[in-house]
Amino acid sequence: MAIIEVPRLNSLEIAMALQDKGFTDRRRINLQDARVIFTVKEHLSDDDSLIRVQKDTVGGGVEITDAEKGEILISLTPGDLALPASDYYYDVFVIRGEYVHSSEPDIFRVKHTVLGALP
Repeated sequence: MAIIEVPRLNSLEIAMALQDKGFTDRRRINLQDARVIFTVKEHLSDDDSLIRVQKDTVGGGVEITDAEKGEILISLTPGDLALPASDYYYDVFVIRGEYVHSSEPDIFRVKHTVLGALP
């Protein structure tokens, strides 16, 4: 994964290709018949009740754009990005049957913006 920087109070689409780092060839995760969940938390120790942003393929906000290549598109709205400018943590979960794969958390940086200014 990589640091994601987002402008506060804007819409944003984030494209990702999910890889299984448990293999030396870091093959892409096949997302056929999978549920993908993207979450943002303030602290790594926060439990699920403290999730600040959650998007998924069931509830909306995550679209699988190429299942075989592990490619997804995450759509964030100004409401999602109404967080105070700061560093948060994000992760991605892939659930298919009994198979659950989670990413290592990485930085989700919300940057200051001036209302009315284009990002």
